[in-house]
Amino acid sequence: MAHLSNPARMCLIIAAPSFEGIIKTSRGKAFLRTKFRIWPGRGGVLETTLKEEMVASLKELDPNYSEWMVAVTMRLEKKEIPLAFRDFPQKKN
Repeated sequence: MAHLSNPARMCLIIAAPSFEGIIKTSRGKAFLRTKFRIWPGRGGVLETTLKEEMVASLKELDPNYSEWMVAVTMRLEKKEIPLAFRDFPQKKN
């Protein structure tokens, strides 16, 4: 795991996760939506490690739980740029 020696690659989370609640679908199914606010390009750990750990925990509750039952989707959330970054010099081509 050589990438862990680079502190910049370890920076993943922008804010604490939030639990959006149990959402019911039009077909009567339900799911728990959890939001992780992360830096762009850092979603790999959510799609692999976190998902694997979630499936393992859910299998303890129900051995029939399968990996396909846990979905990871990414969405871009438009946010105001923090003041500290607004005046940061831009790289010129």
